Amino acid sequence: MPLESRALDDSFAREIVGLRLWEPVDNRSVDALRELWARHPVMVFRRQALSEHELARFSTRFGPLERVVRTEWASRTVPEVGLISNLKDAQARPIGGLGDGELQWHSDQSYMMNPATGAMLYAVELPPAGGVTFWVDLCAAYAGLPDRLRRSRAVARYSATKSGLAATRGSTA
Repeated sequence: MPLESRALDDSFAREIVGLRLWEPVDNRSVDALRELWARHPVMVFRRQALSEHELARFSTRFGPLERVVRTEWASRTVPEVGLISNLKDAQARPIGGLGDGELQWHSDQSYMMNPATGAMLYAVELPPAGGVTFWVDLCAAYAGLPDRLRRSRAVARYSATKSGLAATRGSTA
């Protein structure tokens, strides 16, 4: 079945239709997804029913997975899957991290020399209202900067550091 996608509003996101991520995805579909991902950095796959192992298996089609740094947030069965939840277990202990909505705007792994290329988020249970995740297109933000700011040493140094270019180009950023 050919891959089908459609625009989500007037954004840089695409909805991918017709794939069952709990089943193995063929190479042709993965290639098409990679091509879409290069142009649309947020892809949405609705109505999926995945185990942690299935989520990890699909995710590995896009690159190697990393273990969750905060081990108390990591899945006990798949340590590369992080649990974000406001639920608690029978002993009233949190079953994941960030349960009180304490997460604000951030960039994943911005503290690392070579941050991850992407992230997969899988919602198991959503509240009736709220629970919104926002994405920002940093490439568009950078392109929208005035030329003099884009050429500034501070922006160049920050960009090189965050992309890992400082390590590969011998910069002292």
